Parts: sequence; structure tokens; C-alpha cells
Amino acid sequence: MQQNSDRRKFERIFFSKQDEVMASLVIPDYSEKPIAVQVLNIGQGGIFFTVRSIRKVNLKIGQTVIFKEIYGNSNHVFTLDANAKIIWIMDDESQEYTGVGSKFIESEEGNLQEKLTDYLERLQ
Repeated sequence: MQQNSDRRKFERIFFSKQDEVMASLVIPDYSEKPIAVQVLNIGQGGIFFTVRSIRKVNLKIGQTVIFKEIYGNSNHVFTLDANAKIIWIMDDESQEYTGVGSKFIESEEGNLQEKLTDYLERLQ
């Protein structure tokens, strides 16, 4: 069986809950108002984030979401404005948070990868 690390095309940068790296996320099927989610890892291919399980946010595999910006303790806000597709959800009713894996959808602008590269280099 192929391991996740073997399937990944892009390296990821991992964060702990204490790092408090957050993203502003719009779920068009739910609301145009952004919600805050915690980012646990990010790479050129997508973002893994968590949302409190008690929130009434209806996320589904295959759904498109929009990451507006990423921010953290450094007070540096990175405007992303990138579409992503939900590719998996780790939802266990006994857990406080629901984990969500997303994959970036190439934008028509075509500069998403360039913006991400610059941002990820600053994080390392």
C-alpha cells in the first residue's frame, strides 16, 4: 500500500495548535461570510485545517471553498484568495475538532503557485 508521503507531490509545512495559524475561509454553499479555521499544514497542493465540531458548518467532499487569507501570531496577513476543493474529512463525533483536507484548484490568474512559494519560503 502506498503511503501518504509517497503520494504527495508537494512538501508541507506543519503547525501545532499553539502556533495559532488561522485562515479566513468562505464556503459559498453555506455563507458568503468568512469563518475562521485553524491551519495545521500547508503546501503548494493544499491546506489541512480544522473547524470546531460543534459549529454548524456543512462541509462535504467535493465542495469548493475559498481561502481568503492566512494569518497568525506574527500579525502578518497573507491574502490568498484561492479556490480549493474538499478532498477528505476526518469527522469523529467524539473529537472537539473536525479535520479537513483540501486541494487547491488552479486559478485563472495562474500566479497562485508563485504567491504560495513566496509565502511558504517566509514561513520556513
